[in-house]
Amino acid sequence: MKAFRTGTLVVAVLVALLIILHQDNWLWESETLVGGVLPIGLFYHACISVAASATWLLATKVAWPLDSDSSGPKVPSSDAEGK
Repeated sequence: MKAFRTGTLVVAVLVALLIILHQDNWLWESETLVGGVLPIGLFYHACISVAASATWLLATKVAWPLDSDSSGPKVPSSDAEGK
């Protein structure tokens, strides 16, 4: 149970960090090009998108609640076998 809470906390902190980092007012006026073709603001948002995807992957692996219905096929009880 402790690992589940720690994973949930890590995902929550990463989501909050992504929300803060998404506000990129400092790159709006920059004319810097990455690789000579890609504006720095667009590159920054591409990196944020990759980080958001990694955060969602982590959320599904660590913080996603386990559903008892999806844990496998149901084994019939001994009462059902006798009838």
